[in-house]
Amino acid sequence: MAASTSILTDKLHEYPQHDLIDGTSGGTASILDGCLNKCGGVLQLMHRYAGRTFCTPGKRLRLDARSYYPDYMNGTGLDELWMCCTVPIVTGVIDTRTKKAPFREGEAHALTSNGQVISLQDLIAANPKAVIGDKITAFSKKLFGNPTWPIVSKKFDNLNPIPDHLHWAKWEVYDINSFDNPGVSASHYHTTAMGLYAFVTKEQFLACM
Repeated sequence: MAASTSILTDKLHEYPQHDLIDGTSGGTASILDGCLNKCGGVLQLMHRYAGRTFCTPGKRLRLDARSYYPDYMNGTGLDELWMCCTVPIVTGVIDTRTKKAPFREGEAHALTSNGQVISLQDLIAANPKAVIGDKITAFSKKLFGNPTWPIVSKKFDNLNPIPDHLHWAKWEVYDINSFDNPGVSASHYHTTAMGLYAFVTKEQFLACM
């Protein structure tokens, strides 16, 4: 590892035992080589878990039962698994250990050959063509101005329906499969249902409008 590489004092909330490399401090190209050589050209990305204060885990993420409600998240449960996200997400959760939002919440990080972790985006910046290829490099530069992985994948595992909301600029594709949704037919999700709980009165609905 290059001598100029430094370790951040912050930790990923799920992996406090792993040192977090500052990928902007130099030596990232050699770290990328080590990551790729370790697994025959495959980057080992860490699972990144997140929770929403207004959601309840459906417990289909296959975590240990004790892990759904980390003691440092002030009662918020983990109900999202983020993959390949190259920027931090914002959920509103506060880590009680730091009194701040979880560091780089949801952002993808790779496991290095010596057991440390480094941001996927830092590896892309070091050698975009090696990590994401020529076409994605050109596409992401045109779209965002810099090379990055332009697609985010996540597993959303809420127990109950979520409040109606809009994303003004967000393209989404849903994959309802039997592995993540055991016992639920995929045909159940061909449409998105909207409705009200039975206890909501007409007056309450009109007041919200």
